[in-house]
Amino acid sequence: MIEADRPFWEGFWRLHNYGYANEKLLSYIGEHLSSREGGRVLDLAAGNGRYGVEIAARYPVTVDAVEFAGSAAELMRENATKAGVLERVRIHQMDVWDFEPEHDYDVVVAGGIIEIIQPERRGVFIDMVKELTCPDGMNVWSYVLSRYHADGSLFEVSVEPGLIPPFYQPPWEIIFSDDSGSQMKKARIRDGFYTSGHAVAKRSI
Repeated sequence: MIEADRPFWEGFWRLHNYGYANEKLLSYIGEHLSSREGGRVLDLAAGNGRYGVEIAARYPVTVDAVEFAGSAAELMRENATKAGVLERVRIHQMDVWDFEPEHDYDVVVAGGIIEIIQPERRGVFIDMVKELTCPDGMNVWSYVLSRYHADGSLFEVSVEPGLIPPFYQPPWEIIFSDDSGSQMKKARIRDGFYTSGHAVAKRSI
């Protein structure tokens, strides 16, 4: 993460407790975890826990949730408490680059982070996510593709379509990818709209 962005995200999460996990991505995660008793999940840039807390609420797994904004970590703790899963969601308030795991993970979720990593470091980050994954594990990505002004004109391209799949060569396989950006959504962070992309990769033993 970029330290200069910390004040923005601290302020944002003090004012907002929003965000829902993508149901299609959750279905892939659920299918993958269904045969794993005591599965382990890592949620990177966890925000208010929209993925980590929701996964813990649906499945008998433990979650390590990494989030560098203190206000987001506090929201996540509140949301995990309300969901009755706080004992299975370990919150690590730190930069994702500084996280040192005790083990690898059945599922690693990276939602809303690749677009705010400097382009020259994105490949390094994707490789890091893969290294944190167990031999038959899964990586789940969700990201902003492009942002638009309120009048619909393009503001910026955040992630080039097709960024993720080339990094997943055998024994990895991309089992789902959608960078069509076909649905424009109302932005909550600033005026305007955005399109999102998703990818799911699975590793074979």
